[in-house]
This record gives sequence, structure tokens and C-alpha cells, in this order.
Amino acid sequence: MEYIGWITLGLVLLHLSYPERVRRLERKVKPLLKENKGEQDMSQIIQKLVNTQCKITFEEIFGSEEVYEILEADEEWLKISRELKGGKSETRIVRIDNIKEIKPLG
Repeated sequence: MEYIGWITLGLVLLHLSYPERVRRLERKVKPLLKENKGEQDMSQIIQKLVNTQCKITFEEIFGSEEVYEILEADEEWLKISRELKGGKSETRIVRIDNIKEIKPLG
């Protein structure tokens, strides 16, 4: 009989600590959800710029600002193209993380 009492007490104590665990997990998950939402918002903004001429500044090339047309975009990548001298075109696929700034033209 005594064992049933101890087991019951243990289950009650375990159940009391359960909401605290849930609250701790919720506190950890909220910042992650906010970060993820920001990435989706940026992707949606860039999606609206598809087939638009933009001045794009890259992180790795300081002071370099070129005019590109955004051909395609997804959550992580951009397909861009620009006209070179001599009528040739250059098409690049770049990570959105490597872009410092995008200025739409027109």
C-alpha cells in the first residue's frame, strides 16, 4: 500500500513540473519563429522584384554596384542577369545572404 502512495506522489510532482517545461520550450521557440518569419518576408519582397532592373551591392565586393535584372527568386537564391559591353549578357545565381543592398530602378 505504501508503494502506491509514493508512486502517486511521484506522478503528481512530475505532472506539476510539466507546465514549466512547456513554458521553457515556448520561450526557446518564439525567437526562432520570429527569425523564420523575417526570412519569409524578405523572400516575398524580392519575389515582387522579379523582372525588374535593380542596382545590387554585394557583401564581398566593396563599392561595387551593378545594374542587374532579377530573373528568378526563391527563399535562398537569386538568378540575376546584366548586359556587358559588346552586347553579351552575364547570368549569375547568387545567395540572398551575399547581397548587401538592392535598389529598384524605376
